[in-house]
Amino acid sequence: MLLHDDYAKYLLSLIQAIEKATGQRNQISLISKKIIILERCNEYDLCKNLLAVFENYIDVDSKEYETIFYIKLRCMYFDDLYDDILPLCNNQSQRILKFSSDVRIQILFMVGRVHYVL
Repeated sequence: MLLHDDYAKYLLSLIQAIEKATGQRNQISLISKKIIILERCNEYDLCKNLLAVFENYIDVDSKEYETIFYIKLRCMYFDDLYDDILPLCNNQSQRILKFSSDVRIQILFMVGRVHYVL
């Protein structure tokens, strides 16, 4: 709800305060939330930097991975990296088919938009 009311900067500062207070506990969850907020704020460079670090530490079978993978695709889409999206989705197609239906549908819509643009 706060994200939709333009409180993104407040949410980022709140997440950073929680990170400092909790240390290593819930680190993956907090970084995941930070990536989501950065992507929504059009901070694609910061988002991609966090994604690059974060992807090495997350379990590829987790719900967070599904969300992070979709956000990675969104960052690529809004940075006009259309030619990179299709091969990535093709390479990960078996994994994408195992994603939850909501995330899978969003990814398929994005692939459709990329096909339309190209």
